[in-house]
Amino acid sequence: MEKHDTHNVFDKVFKRLILSSKGAVIHLINGLFGTDYPLDSSIEYPNTEFITGQMKHLYSDILIVIGGIHQYHLEAQIQDDKNMALRIFEYGFQYALRNKTESKGLLTISMPRSCVIYLAAGKKRSKQPAFRLLFPDGSTHIYKTRALYLLNHDIGELEERKMVILLPFYILKLRRAAEKAGNHEKLKELSREAAAMVNEILKTAERSEKSGILNTEELRLLIELLDRLYTEVYRNYVEFKEADMRLQDIIMTRVEEAEARKDAEMEARLEEFGKENTRAIARKMKKIGLSVEQIAQVSGFSAKEIEEL
Repeated sequence: MEKHDTHNVFDKVFKRLILSSKGAVIHLINGLFGTDYPLDSSIEYPNTEFITGQMKHLYSDILIVIGGIHQYHLEAQIQDDKNMALRIFEYGFQYALRNKTESKGLLTISMPRSCVIYLAAGKKRSKQPAFRLLFPDGSTHIYKTRALYLLNHDIGELEERKMVILLPFYILKLRRAAEKAGNHEKLKELSREAAAMVNEILKTAERSEKSGILNTEELRLLIELLDRLYTEVYRNYVEFKEADMRLQDIIMTRVEEAEARKDAEMEARLEEFGKENTRAIARKMKKIGLSVEQIAQVSGFSAKEIEEL
């Protein structure tokens, strides 16, 4: 598969995770920007298609509005692209221009807070992507955007900061090493590391479900997308199949558990529906003067339950 196709897969997975996991997204924003938005905050995803003055289309990755006020722009990038700050500024400016406000003849253009998430850049960096804006009156402004270099952080740190929504992308950790391995023995060694890494990601994700960061459906989606990305990155290496098979087993188990839960919930609803209908009939029988014994014979309720109707 060509490189740009792989990038598209990661881009689609990133968008699906962000759009499917409201609580996990709020945890991610809080972890990235040091905010403390409550989990019941509203989330909006404004349209991110823009048309420039040159009639060109621009598509930003994700724009998020929390609580109807606080605006954030997230962009995921596999390669360490030096132009990301410029592009994220352009997307943010287009959004700000479209949502400008006016008061007493003065226009206000509010830029969203932004962050570039470098999914596979493992370089140690401390600087934020930045560039200088020079205005015609001679004034300047340094525009900075936050950056998260994912592979500079271990899985435990992502869990501590509750940014577990990024866990599927951690499988990129061994991508470069696999490309450079050169022989079967080295790939086997890397495959054992991959299996251990997948296990750690799964255990972290499951703990996140228990702690309430992810709900059951979000956990299932995260595991499915983890499997998709793992297959995308390592599908050309037969040595890496073991971890992939484990993922497939877990996904199947999760699907079966979800189906069993749905069946149990449906049975419970049907049972309650039947009881409520029987209660309604028993109430009518009581109103027309039938005795408790007669109502009990028809409804199956005890005398005490009938008295409480």
